[in-house]
Amino acid sequence: MKKYVLVACAGALLVGSAALVYVKHIHTTPEAYAKSIVARCASAADRTQCYVDEVPKLLDQGVTFEHSFEVAYDIQELDQTGEYCHRIGHALGGAEVAKDPTKWKEVARRTPLGECLAGGLHGAFEEHFSKESLAPSDIPAFKQEMRGFCDVQADIPSSPVDLTMCSHGLGHLFVYATAGDVQESIDLCSSMNFKTEGGVTAEGQELSCYDGMFMQLLEPHDSEDAALIKGHEQTKDTVGAYCNAFAPLVQAACIARSAPLFYKDLNAGAPKPLDCNMLDSQRRRDSCLSTQLRLFARDTFFNLDATDDYCATYPQNKRGWCYASAGSFAFMSGYDYEQPYRFCARAAALGVGDQCYQTLANIIPNTFREDDPSRKELCEKLPSAYVQACIAQQQ
Repeated sequence: MKKYVLVACAGALLVGSAALVYVKHIHTTPEAYAKSIVARCASAADRTQCYVDEVPKLLDQGVTFEHSFEVAYDIQELDQTGEYCHRIGHALGGAEVAKDPTKWKEVARRTPLGECLAGGLHGAFEEHFSKESLAPSDIPAFKQEMRGFCDVQADIPSSPVDLTMCSHGLGHLFVYATAGDVQESIDLCSSMNFKTEGGVTAEGQELSCYDGMFMQLLEPHDSEDAALIKGHEQTKDTVGAYCNAFAPLVQAACIARSAPLFYKDLNAGAPKPLDCNMLDSQRRRDSCLSTQLRLFARDTFFNLDATDDYCATYPQNKRGWCYASAGSFAFMSGYDYEQPYRFCARAAALGVGDQCYQTLANIIPNTFREDDPSRKELCEKLPSAYVQACIAQQQ
């Protein structure tokens, strides 16, 4: 299912930025640009890097920053051999900030949170601080400046995922702004005064900030990312002790985000990431497990056979939830919306379909804004017994 939405940018969540951003008309469609780039990159040794290099060039060819995310989305739909959209988003955010580094916050506000897992927001933040981090004396003023960055505006609809994507982006920002100082990054996340609003608790927002922080620390994508953590790299053998040294909420994010370290070799059977069940509340345990499952779907690119092996390690009363949580990565990443239904069909064949569909009926309203037509359409794709509960659910 292709998304047709107005680009509601990060600025819609920020005080003083109430307007929607409309893309400028261009004569070549996003799909045409995407087809051309996919063709050029088809034989590239590193297809991800090819896309990352090619798409930002459109910004110098009359394509707006906002419209370029439609191209990234179309590339992902045309080439489903890997997860490309988020990395392209990083590159777009960085390229737009590089035009005028003094406007980094303006670019961040213009970034569509619902596209490419907010990759543009991450890239904008990282570009600004990749060259020069904050001096210790600058941190108090910076802390005050960033408070409220992800607050909801009453007159602009936003989904819980929009809010958590924004606070997740702050986690990335704080690692770059502090030159990889973990404790300083934790202090920044904990001092943002997040609110319980828009269907997300204050704790959920803070947890998402730590989640972005640990994504930056545990999943370096390039040489600049690697330089930030030089001497503090983690492996699946060391990360358990590393995570367990943190306070409970920070520990929860660390355990969840460490999972990709355990997904690198699936030939040995179902992976065994750090145990979320050791965490101190059911809410944190479920959040941790669902993050691990979504990352598994990302890293295996929705490999259903591998998911069968993974979900088989869950108790019977959580197995349907396992399939739905993994498949829901498609909703959050913004492409191939058929995957969650495919996962639940497999769960149904194994006798746990009811739990899978019930879980999707809860996930959809918490992923899509009330004004997004995709929300009702996706609810209606569920078996009839679950449709009304999905449509009627309030954020």
